[in-house]
Amino acid sequence: DWRRYLNYRTRSALALRLLAAGSAGPDKQQLRLGGPDTFRGADYGTLLGSRAVLGNAEVRFPIIPTTELLRGVVFVDAATVWWEDYPPTLTTSSGPLGFRLQDLRLAFGFGFRAFVGLPLRIDFAIPTNLDTHGDMRTLFAIGWDY
Repeated sequence: DWRRYLNYRTRSALALRLLAAGSAGPDKQQLRLGGPDTFRGADYGTLLGSRAVLGNAEVRFPIIPTTELLRGVVFVDAATVWWEDYPPTLTTSSGPLGFRLQDLRLAFGFGFRAFVGLPLRIDFAIPTNLDTHGDMRTLFAIGWDY
């Protein structure tokens, strides 16, 4: 788990996270990604495997400059999950760009953060394979950002 926070203006920051995990041996742990705390382009826990890589990039900024009670975010998430014996095929050679994503998942979107006694988060994410995009997902969570 690697995280970096780069302030670029007063109360605004670029937040980066890279997470890699794996399980080996006869009793491999099943890793799950998806949902508001990992990959926002998939439902909670729907990406399964014994190995996983996740990357998040998020621009965080105040909506009301004089307070921290309401903040906005713009983000890009990328993730891939696979089983040890079946390595992922990240891209394929079709699509208008000459390639599209296959096992590498990508999502982008925006969200809001509010602190009203509890930290509330709502995100709107659009999954894409760089050729087409899926339906917008709405995710709600209680808790702090990464």
